[in-house]
Amino acid sequence: MDIHSLKTDEAKAEEGIKVPLSKDCWIQVRRKGCGTFQKCYERNQKPYAIQIRKKQLDDETASRILWESVAEGLIVGWDGFKEDGKPLKFSVENAKRFLCDDSFAELRDIVLDAAGDLDSFRAEVVEDGEKN
Repeated sequence: MDIHSLKTDEAKAEEGIKVPLSKDCWIQVRRKGCGTFQKCYERNQKPYAIQIRKKQLDDETASRILWESVAEGLIVGWDGFKEDGKPLKFSVENAKRFLCDDSFAELRDIVLDAAGDLDSFRAEVVEDGEKN
């Protein structure tokens, strides 16, 4: 196995990939561990640094920090979602509203699965002067 086949395309990791959910609906997601997500997660954890260090952060707050960070740092956009029959435009606030709601576990799974699909974020390997 060529070690370069495991290289991440950093631009793609930060720009995200569009994941089709249906014929008319998609969500664009960055790679897990990307710099944007890391910065959001660190910023959102900062007010709770003492509780985190002392392992005193309650589960509800820890979950909110995670899902708000996912909304801010992993989701780039979406199109085709509707709410009550009306188009639901992407905004970080809308993403937070649904990701922080435990009843939207399927949406959470879609985002995390896409962000963790490392093959989708791999750089193209060049062999013998040609792209694969």
